[in-house]
Amino acid sequence: MSASDFAVHAVAVATSFWGEPNKSLSTSKKVCWGSNGGKSVSVEKGTWFDYEADVGGGVLKLVEHELGCDKSTALKWLTDQGFLEANEGAPERPQERREAAPTPERQPEREMPPDEPKGDMVAVKGYDYTDADGNPLYQVVRYQWKLPDGSWAIDDKTGNPKKTFRQRRKDSAGNIVWNLDGIGHTIFRHPLVEIGIAEGKPIVLVEGEKDVETIEGWGLVASTNSGGAKHWSADHAELLRGADVIIIVDNDDAGRAGGEIRAKSLRGIARRIRLLDLSQWVNNFPAKHDVTDWRDHMGGTVDQLKAIIDRLPDWKPAPPVSKFGAVGLHELGRKDLQHDFLIDGFLDRRGVAMMPGASGSGKTFITLEIGMCVALGRKFWDMPVKPGLVVYQAGEGAPGAAKRMEGWMLDRGVDDPASVPFRMLPQKINLFADDKDTDDLIAECQAWAEHFDVPMRLLVIDTFNKAITGANENAGQDMSRVLSRAERISDTLNCAVLIPLHKSKAGEMRGHTSLTGDVSNVLNVSELQIRDNNRRIIRTVSLDKNKDGEKGSPLRFVLRQVVLPDDQTGKPRTTCVVDRPDGNDDELALQGKLSLDQVMVLRILKETIDRDGVEAPADLRGVPSGRRVVEQRKWQESVRREWFFKSPDSEPEKRAKELRDLIARTAKALKSAGYIDRDEIGPEDGRKAYVWWTGKSDQPAHRAREPDAPPINEELRRELATMDTPF
Repeated sequence: MSASDFAVHAVAVATSFWGEPNKSLSTSKKVCWGSNGGKSVSVEKGTWFDYEADVGGGVLKLVEHELGCDKSTALKWLTDQGFLEANEGAPERPQERREAAPTPERQPEREMPPDEPKGDMVAVKGYDYTDADGNPLYQVVRYQWKLPDGSWAIDDKTGNPKKTFRQRRKDSAGNIVWNLDGIGHTIFRHPLVEIGIAEGKPIVLVEGEKDVETIEGWGLVASTNSGGAKHWSADHAELLRGADVIIIVDNDDAGRAGGEIRAKSLRGIARRIRLLDLSQWVNNFPAKHDVTDWRDHMGGTVDQLKAIIDRLPDWKPAPPVSKFGAVGLHELGRKDLQHDFLIDGFLDRRGVAMMPGASGSGKTFITLEIGMCVALGRKFWDMPVKPGLVVYQAGEGAPGAAKRMEGWMLDRGVDDPASVPFRMLPQKINLFADDKDTDDLIAECQAWAEHFDVPMRLLVIDTFNKAITGANENAGQDMSRVLSRAERISDTLNCAVLIPLHKSKAGEMRGHTSLTGDVSNVLNVSELQIRDNNRRIIRTVSLDKNKDGEKGSPLRFVLRQVVLPDDQTGKPRTTCVVDRPDGNDDELALQGKLSLDQVMVLRILKETIDRDGVEAPADLRGVPSGRRVVEQRKWQESVRREWFFKSPDSEPEKRAKELRDLIARTAKALKSAGYIDRDEIGPEDGRKAYVWWTGKSDQPAHRAREPDAPPINEELRRELATMDTPF
């Protein structure tokens, strides 16, 4: 008989075993069974496949598989069921020369997976399921694969024989039917379970019939259900009403999940529920193993089992896998839930922080102070920082930012700038138009963090207005788009994002309220209408908003001048750094940190000596050999002529006082720092005071130059006149 003669019966034979197919999944070429198409028949080829059991083949193999019989018995069944005539299964006559029926190995790869066990599938045991009165309902048949050498095919994961199960029953005519249509799955050992419940005995619920026999061998009452946890139902749970149930699960995810399914269904039905995962009680309990394996391979005993059961707590549902990071009250001390600062008590380690401040308020200087302290791991206002990479995106005034950074390093003694994990990005970005700049910025920061081999800590975007080209800062929709990108930067880089933001001169916030309402921190920079003892304007930076913590007290600071190396024309350049109010100018001069006033007064002294200086009189003390001197009055007169006074010409007395204060203040600092010296000679009624330069250079030790620095002359003079420092 040819393969095609069998193939025409494939769908009908499969239906007799599996019931009606799933029409919604079936096509003209492929008929499927089950809610997910777990079994199928190829109409063209007449082949079948059971995806759950990983087995398939031709029609004859289907009958052998479902009946657990040999080929001759399968042919007889096909004849008895009317699929074949009596002589169809007889040996073929030589002259017919029909093609032999295909073996499973000849089926298409997609119908016969390559990992199907080799050998013959053999029924090794049947487990009878009955109703409560012991009347037979169906039988679960255990199959294993016997290899040509007579041994069993072994499952590599468990070390046990590979197996599969089929259910069969008798229909009303007494014929064997390989399905449970109209009956459904029930529990194993139903009568014994009812008796055990009535006698108050614990019922041990296990994964399979083999484990039931193991537990019964130890003198306990046990049960399972056919088809595994996927076929466990509320009807099964009802059969255990009032029972003390111990559920023993296999040591794998599927076993534990099945145990939870059974336990949940028994809640409110069983008198008591306990769940036993042997891997939690037995050292080195292998994966995939069950209670029978424990007995057979590890020497598990009933006394050990009872001792474990006595110590089991009552089951309660396992905590769900929260999609929202649920935290219990007992977990509130977790490290990841503690407030994490970049600057302790002042700035969060992650999130978006806005720093509003009016133009000229010093917000850029305080931002630079924060960034440099983080990059160098130095305390900020005595507050510890988490050191790491700082990236300063200078979209506004990159040359000015570079000069401020140069001044900071010079003033704070940074000897090896190349090693500092700090990078300035002078090109502009746009956080509003699209995601391109955001993506590029994230990628570059990640690359620099990898280069320095330190964590990314802080990204400064200076300023906000330059980074939102095309957006309306008063439109909530536009600002939400910008802030969402800033938050994505923070989340992806796991760092803080600090953004200076303009305020009006009156101190009013510009832009939509979300700019400060929807961020983690708001650091507000303001000027106070007071000055310190050095007549510098006192400014404050205050933590006005801390989303997850407390607000701190405002930090007071001033801007102190730093003189940079001369420009290409030999004129001095200046910038400012953040300092504490009431700093000691004399002490700074001793450190070589001269203010512009001091630098200019010293320069005028040198020029006056060049023009009007004389050889030092013999009785003048302390003058270095060959050093020229000048009368103090001539130096003071030169200062008076060249200085840009704040007082008008019409108020000579105020100008005179301003000059006296200037000379006294600068001369004292320059003398104490060793830049100048003075002495007096002559009679008491006609003594002359002389001043000279000691030769000590006022040039900063750091020799970096700024190519395009502006010359001094009138431009610098005007700057001196408008700066809030006592010149």
